[in-house]
Formats: sequence, C-alpha cells, structure tokens
Amino acid sequence: MKIIPDLAARLTALTAVDRTLLVEAGAGSGKTSIMAGRVAVLFARGVAPKSIAAITFTEFAASELRLRIEKFTMALANGEVPRDLAQAFPGGVPEAEKANIYRACQSFDQLTCSTIHGFAQALIKPYPAEAGIDPGADIVDPTEADLAFSERYDAWLKGRLSGDAGDGLVAQIILANETAGLKLIEEVVQFLRKNRDASCARTAWSSRIMGNFAKAAEQFETDLRGYAYAEEKTAAACRALRVLAHLLSGSGLAERAPSNAALIATLDFERDESCFTQAGGRRVLQTKTKWQDAAAKAGLSKANGTAAFDAILPRYTACHDALEALLGAVAGELLGRLCEEAQGLLEDWREYKQGAALLDFDDLLYTARDLLRDHEPVRQALSQRFRHVMVDEFQDTDPLQTEILWLICGNDCVGGGALARPLRPGSLFMVGDPKQAIYRFRGADVNAYIAARSAVDAGSQIKITANFRSLEPILDFVNARFEPALSAAGQPGFSELSPIHPAIGGRPGVCALDVVVDGEKPKAAAIRDAEAVAVAGLCDRMVGNLEVRDHRTGEMRPCRFGDIALLAPVGTELWRFEEALEDLAIPVSTQAGKGFFRRQEIQDLIALTRALADPRDTLAFGSLVRGPLVGLSETELLDISEALPSDPERQGLPMLTIRTDPGGVTHALARDVLAKLSSLRKRVRTTTPYVLLADAIAALHVRAQIRQRFKAGAERAIANVDLFLDMARAYDVRGLRAFASDMRANWEEAVRQVEGRPDAEQEAVSLITVHAAKGLEWPIVIPINMTGTPKAESGLVQDRSKNLFSIPILGVCPADHADIEARADEEQRRERVRLWYVAATRARDLLVLPRHSAGLSDKCWAKLVHLDVAALPAIKPDDVGTVKERNIALRENGQSRETFAAEATAIFDARRTLVWHRPSRSEVGQAGEGEVKIESRDLPESALFEPAAVLGSSTRGTILHKLVEEVLTGETSDARTDLETRAAELVRQLGQEPAADPKDGISAIELASTVLRTLALPEVATLRPRLVPELPLFGAQTHEGREILLSGQVDAIAFDETGAIDAVVDWKSDVAPHASSIGHYRQQIADYRKQTKAKRGLLVFMTTGQVVEVA
Repeated sequence: MKIIPDLAARLTALTAVDRTLLVEAGAGSGKTSIMAGRVAVLFARGVAPKSIAAITFTEFAASELRLRIEKFTMALANGEVPRDLAQAFPGGVPEAEKANIYRACQSFDQLTCSTIHGFAQALIKPYPAEAGIDPGADIVDPTEADLAFSERYDAWLKGRLSGDAGDGLVAQIILANETAGLKLIEEVVQFLRKNRDASCARTAWSSRIMGNFAKAAEQFETDLRGYAYAEEKTAAACRALRVLAHLLSGSGLAERAPSNAALIATLDFERDESCFTQAGGRRVLQTKTKWQDAAAKAGLSKANGTAAFDAILPRYTACHDALEALLGAVAGELLGRLCEEAQGLLEDWREYKQGAALLDFDDLLYTARDLLRDHEPVRQALSQRFRHVMVDEFQDTDPLQTEILWLICGNDCVGGGALARPLRPGSLFMVGDPKQAIYRFRGADVNAYIAARSAVDAGSQIKITANFRSLEPILDFVNARFEPALSAAGQPGFSELSPIHPAIGGRPGVCALDVVVDGEKPKAAAIRDAEAVAVAGLCDRMVGNLEVRDHRTGEMRPCRFGDIALLAPVGTELWRFEEALEDLAIPVSTQAGKGFFRRQEIQDLIALTRALADPRDTLAFGSLVRGPLVGLSETELLDISEALPSDPERQGLPMLTIRTDPGGVTHALARDVLAKLSSLRKRVRTTTPYVLLADAIAALHVRAQIRQRFKAGAERAIANVDLFLDMARAYDVRGLRAFASDMRANWEEAVRQVEGRPDAEQEAVSLITVHAAKGLEWPIVIPINMTGTPKAESGLVQDRSKNLFSIPILGVCPADHADIEARADEEQRRERVRLWYVAATRARDLLVLPRHSAGLSDKCWAKLVHLDVAALPAIKPDDVGTVKERNIALRENGQSRETFAAEATAIFDARRTLVWHRPSRSEVGQAGEGEVKIESRDLPESALFEPAAVLGSSTRGTILHKLVEEVLTGETSDARTDLETRAAELVRQLGQEPAADPKDGISAIELASTVLRTLALPEVATLRPRLVPELPLFGAQTHEGREILLSGQVDAIAFDETGAIDAVVDWKSDVAPHASSIGHYRQQIADYRKQTKAKRGLLVFMTTGQVVEVA
C-alpha cells in the first residue's frame, strides 16, 4: 500500500469544525468515514448531538452513516481511537474530550441523521402554524399519493369534458386529437405537480404575428407576379401559402385574445404538399432548374431564370419563417393557457392534502424553504438549533435543496438570492464529487453544485483524491481517459484519483473482451446477443480461476459469482444477458431489468388477484388452476367438470368456477384449492388487498412452491412476490378490484417495472444499471449494453437554470422549445460522460470492456468517451481457465409434525409480554394490563385548587404550551406586549379570534399573563436558566415479568452542572383540576422522573399558579 497523499486535506476535513468547508472527495476516497469522523470530533469538542444534522440522499446511506458515527463514538468513549480517526486524535483521547463524547452518547438519539426530506420534516414539524400545515400531518406514501392525485385528475378532466365546457381548452385539445391530447394534458399536469416553481416562457399574444405571415405571403405573390414568365411549382406553393394566409386571417387570430378553438384550428390546418412534407415540415423549394427552363421558353437566358429563382427563394423562406413564428406563438399561448388551467387542479390537490393532514415529499422541501425564507424568527431559532449541518453526496442536490441549506446556515444579507447569504463559520460541511453527478432524471442538478462552489471562497474548498478501492492500473486508465472529457466546457472539472493499491503482479487492471459478430452489418439484437454470450462465458470461467482481493481481509482468494457486476447504462434489452447467464446455470441478481410483469410468478399472482376480485373472470381462474401454483392439466380439469353435479338450467358440461361448491369436487387438490379460494373470497369486502393476498400466498404455499421450482436463485422470484404485495398496500381504500384492474392493465401494456431486490445476492452475478451501482463496488466490473445509441429527450424539456419548460402542442413546438431542448440535450450528453466515469470507478481489481468486431455507431454509448479499447490487452476466456464444476446442494426439509409442535411450544413458552406505556396520552398498549404503579406522596385534595375565572379548552392548553416553549427557546420574547401579540397570532392561526374576556373565549391577554405568572413562580424561576423544552422520551423497564416500553414527551427538563437531569417539568393548563386528574398527572411525572433518573418532578398548574413536587 502506498503513502496516502492527501493526509493534510483529510485532517482539515476532520478537525476544522469551526470552518465551513466544501470537500470534493473522489470515488473510493472514504468520504463516509470523513463525515462520521467529523461528527465524532464535534462530539469531542463538546457539541451536543441535537445541534448536528447529517444529511444523505437515501435512507440506506443515512442508516449506514448513523451506524458509522455510533461505532466511532463508542470507541472514542472507551478511549480507543479508530484507524480512520488516528490523525484527529494522535495522542489518544484526552479525558475532557472523552467526557464530552460520553455525554454525547447519552443523548445520541437526538442526532439528526436522515435524508434531505427527513431533515426538512425536522425543520417544519415544530412550527406547524408558521408552516401552514396540520400539526399531526403524516407523510403520504408516493404510490398512495399518485393514486389519490389520479382520482382528482380524472374528476377534473371529466369536469372539463362535460357539456358545459364550451370553448374549454382541455376539451378543444382532446377534440383535435384524443390520444395525443390526453397524453399532453397529463404530462403537463404531472410535471407542474412535481415542479411548482417551473413555468413556460409566456409572451403576450400579438395579432401582428398573424399579420406578418399574411404580409409575407402577399409579398411572395407580388414578387412572383412581377415576372413575365412563371414556374408552376413555385406558383403552386405561392397559391397554397396565400390560401393558408387567408384562412388563418379569418380564424380569429387577429383578435386580442383568440378563442381556444381558433388557436387549436391554427395548429390543425391541412398541409399542402407543394409547401410541406408528409411529416408536416417545410418543403425545400428546389425549382432552380425549372426557373431556368421557364426563362428559356420566354426567350430569356438561363441566367435570368437563376436570378429570378434567387430573388423568389427568400420570399418563400420568409413565408415559412413567418408561419413557424405564428405556429410557435400559438403553441406557446396554448401551453400558457393550459398551465393556467392546471392551477385549479393543483390547488384542489393541495386543499385535499391539507384537509387530509397529508404531506408528500415535495411538500416537505417547499414548505421548509418557505418557512425559512418567510419567517425570520423561525429561521433564527432553527439556525441556533442546527448549528452544524453536514451534507453527503452534495453533487446530487438541486437549487431548492441548496436554498434550504443556505437559508439555515447563512447570515441575513440585503439583496441577492439565497447563495448571496454569507455562511456562518462551521455551519455547513459539504462533501461531494461533481464527476459523479448522474441523477438528473431525479431532479438533481450539477449546476446547483457548481453555483454553490462559486459561493464558497476558494480557501474553504479542499480536495480528497486518495482512492482506497481500485488498483493502480485501473486508476491510471480512468485518469488518462476521463481527464479530457471531464475538463471540457460545461463539465464540473477533473481531479486525478491517487492510487493506494499497486497492481497485482504483472496482471493488467483493464482488459478488453473480444465480441465477434457474424455478418458485415449485423442488427442491434445480434450484437447484443453476441455480447451477452461472450460476457456470460467469461463469467463462467472467471469463477474459481481468477484471483481477487477479499474486501474484508485484503487477502487473495478465488473469484465468486458475487464478485462480478455487469453494469448497463439503461435497462433496455437486459433480458438477453439474463438468459445468457441462466443458460450456463449462473445465478444472477438483477436490479436493472424492468421485466417485472413478464415474470411467471407475477403473472400467476395477477391471475390469483383477478380471480378473487371478480368470480366472473373465468379466464383468470382458468389461468390460475392451470398454472404452476395449482398445476392441473386440461384433462384433469375436464374430468373434474364432468364429475360435477349437473345444473338442469344449463346445457353442456357443468362449469368449474371459483363459486363451485368444493363439496361437489372429487379431485383432492382441486377441492382443497377451491375451499381456500372460497374462504378468501368471503373476506374481499372486509379486509385490505394486502392482507387478503398475503393470506392467499400463505394458503397456497406460493413461497414454498417457488423454492421447489427454482432449485437455485429462488430469491429473485420471492423478492418479486414481496414487491407485488407491497404494491397492494396503496389500495387499502380503493380495494382489490381496482388493484386487479391496474395490475392487469400493467401486464397487458407490458409496463416497465423494476423487479424486487433479493436479499441473498452475494453468490450471484449482479446485473445492475450504472445509476443503481452508485456507491457500490465489486472486484470485477464489466460495462455492458453500450452498443445502443442514447435516446434524446423528446416531448417535455426543461431548462433548470431558468426554471422554464416547454412541450410540443399537438406536434407544434412553442417558440422557445428549440433553445430549451438544445440546452437539455447538452446537459444530458455531459451527464452520460459522467455515467461512464461512475461505471469505470466501481471496479476494485479488474475492469473488462467489451470490444466488438462489428462497426458501432459513432453516437453509441461505447463511443461517448474515447477509451481506446483497441489498444487494451485482451482477456480470453480460454486462457482464464476451465469451467469449474458447481454442485448445488439441495437442502431437504427434515421437519416433522412432532418437531414442529415441539418448536412451536418452545416459542410460545419463551414469548415475552410487551406493554406500551404512554403517560402523555394515558394509553396502555395491551388490553387488560394495568400501568406500573410508582409510589409517591399522597395526592392533594382538589379543594386546594380554586377554579379560575377562565373558560378552559384543549386549544387554550395547546397555545399555552407553545408560548412557554417559544419563550424558553428564545423564539418569542417574554415581554408582555410581545407575548400578547404572539398569543393573538396563534389563536387566529387556529381559526379563532381572541376574546376580550377570558370567561367568553381564549384571551390573548390572559394567555400572556398566565405564561408570565408561571415563569415567575419561585420553583420555576430558579430552574428557568437551565430549562430545555420538549424532550422526547423512550425507555424500557421490567415489571412482574413483563417488559414495559415507555413513550412520551416531557414538557421541559433542567440539567445540572454535570449534564445530568435535575428536574422534569410538566405544564398543566387545567382551569379546575379534579383529584383523579391530579392523580394521573402525578403518575405521569413519576414515570418520567424514574425513566430519566431526575432528582425531582414538578407538576406546574399554570392557570391556578400551583406547583406540586414529585420527589
């Protein structure tokens, strides 16, 4: 192993916690360890976990980062320095820092380690009123959200297509072209739903555009008449253009606001073949020779004919230019109107979510941005709450997410956008690699990274280049081949990767696999088939023969199937590679294929779902019983039908259906299956599709059958079954019939759906897209399926830099479409280069590039980057070694009825009773189980508390709690006027008006007085400097053989000078507390005190000004 060249940069990233930094960390550089290590150093410096937010972009990455932080923290707390942190703690862990880390461990759960959406939720949750959301709002599942939106879209569409629609835009578009119109409308609506800040380029309609075309056509005709001779084709084109100009002039386009029908009709005019091609584009005027002939017939020279053609051609071109400008303006006007029309639907969607107390992922980001931008006190409070924000994979952010980060980490400034805000020292730590920015299709924008990099001063930017993943020959290849491509204009720049691991002996790290295809010009399918066969053959020989480094030990060992990854740029035609691997009995784990609905197990489940949903669907029932799940032959089915009791009202053989009485069936298997299906059918209307299908899969032993059918590689099929069940979860409300209908439609339309992800993948070749491979690595990587040509963006295109979009309207592009499309195509081309870079940097020991004998298109994936594959050494399967014999040991199920009964008894005897105890909500999780009794002093008599002259309510109590919390956090001043103003604001936000008299309603004056009186109580005033509001509390304890899980929310806690909890405080807003209520409150605070090991607990009755101490 070589010396690490970037130790100084790594040390800065780990320990410069008082500096805001942007770290460009290359592939395989160990940036997760740097992020986790920086958090551990912050703990050591005394920063509390609640002040830190570590953000990643997947739930899996967030869990990995959290585990790494916890591992580092626990080691340091025990005085052990992990190898990754040796630089930060060269002399070990000082006692003072060890004490800080120990305290951090005690409150580790307060660390925010989540996705950007989870972080946004943490920002808005404490401020529902300011954010304009329901305090109990839930995050809606994306699939459920899509279904709910689809229902509202259908209703909106039906309303626009009703008889009262008149000149409605939606109706006019669909009348012009039903299929294209419906697709256009849905695409625009769905885009606007996901991109709230986007808009189309809209210019005010001008009738002069129509006049320009009419004038151009008139000028064309005038000039043509100026010649004593004529050329017939040019004259025909002129007549057609003049007729068209006359037609459009009378269609209403000259009005200040043309009708929708007039605009649609303009796009749908008949194209004369003298001026237009069959595709509808302009026809090139190629009549120069004919003008020369016409001049000659008139007794003039050819030169005269040429001059005439040269003079007339610009007039013809001007007509088409003016017409295209007119059509572009019409398309732009229609798109603008369609966007306005869609706002009603989008507003209805927002109102639905608000009424149902739901938030989708987009709501989280936009709401967090608006909250931080529009509420300065909240922004200041959250900036104090999250004093250190760290972001991994920063190159995958978008402008909205960047704005959120700068709002919370930057100081206020006058003028400029969010990036103009100066970042506070140490507030933001960003780690990313712009060379790996490949998620543009998800909304990520590498230009957001570049803009953020420009906003950070050069002294705060460091680069980490050491690569701990790949061998030196692989990195030399990557540096040499990608440096020119990633240094080109528009790319984020290139930094060399520094190798740490030298080559293995004299073995090359990058090789070419020769793929020979028969024929001079083979078809694309033949090229893919040849590549699939060659790759599968190489994989077959590498296993057991080629030596690779073990990822954990670093020792050399024989290659396994799980060491090989086949990376594809897209999922097109990957089934060819699956079949080639399976033909050689090679297990394959695919995350790239989208043939979910082509799989046999899914077709069986669709038949089962349809049969249960609709007993009249005899086709589905027949498919089910003849398929692998039941396996009855046609002969058996005929015999079963013939043996059924005859129905005197029906002619012919009795029909076997799901409604057939199982008692009349003599065939044992058929009778058993019918009995199970009949039982399941009775529950269709009383349970959810997910539960019903889960029970059906269990009753029919689907998983067991799959394991029996697939002796090896059954995990893939079982993962698909699990995914099918997960898809049913979104139909809890819509029901089984809707789910069956949608699944049938997906199957018939061959919808491309990614398959389930198997759990057991270590002994299978990974077939995966490059996008899904990001963050992963394998000893051997083979990029495949690079022979196709990348598809250009079509239809809707977006310019993210200006938040503009465009889409053709019934085949006509708006005026700005070409410019937006060109910018989008260029961004996509640049990203494809970065996609190649990501593929090449996944390999640890060997990168194999297919080399084709057939000539490939210059526009194909393989030639996007000049890799000079011709110069690479060849890897020949025959030279790798012979195919190793693989014995698949089948494990028989040796369980008998007796062993099953014994095991079930042991499990039952070992079970533990869990009781949920929720003091804040007075709930017990198990019926019949009492709460744990904790001894305390005698309860005070209710007579001690005199009723206050106040109208009590839960709303009043909520506002009192909120006001105390804001005063303790510093969000609201404790000045009486400020408190009264804030109290009135909260009352109005909850839909009420402050009352003048507290006996009649909620009085802002009374609320403020109550808060001030409470904070002035001697018992509270002494604790106030140490009070921290709203502490979530979770714990467990054992009582009488039962495990009791505690869950609650302490209103406030006070720490002592050692960091231990001195007191827990519970605010109560009761106007006239009853003895039973006081008893419950005593029990509640006692539970909290015992769980937190607090010295005492205080019940503070805010309205009456009484304090009850629970010691």
